[in-house]
Amino acid sequence: MNSLWRGDWVQQNNENDDIDYVQYEKSKSTFFWDHLNPQRMGVPRYQTLFRQITWVFFLFGELISGSLRGADISLFPIRH
Repeated sequence: MNSLWRGDWVQQNNENDDIDYVQYEKSKSTFFWDHLNPQRMGVPRYQTLFRQITWVFFLFGELISGSLRGADISLFPIRH
């Protein structure tokens, strides 16, 4: 189970459209770009990380948007 969580094993569809689990050949690589394979993005560890990063991104985006919409325009006079 830990191998699936870490991404040592990934899902792959066979010719009958069944799911097989195969070993990811670059799982022990130390290069960052080897871990960003689209086939590996289905691993629960990366799905959870992607979901958390996306949530934080939209949270800060909404906070910034809300603060700009609620800003008092009279505090920032337009200069000509």
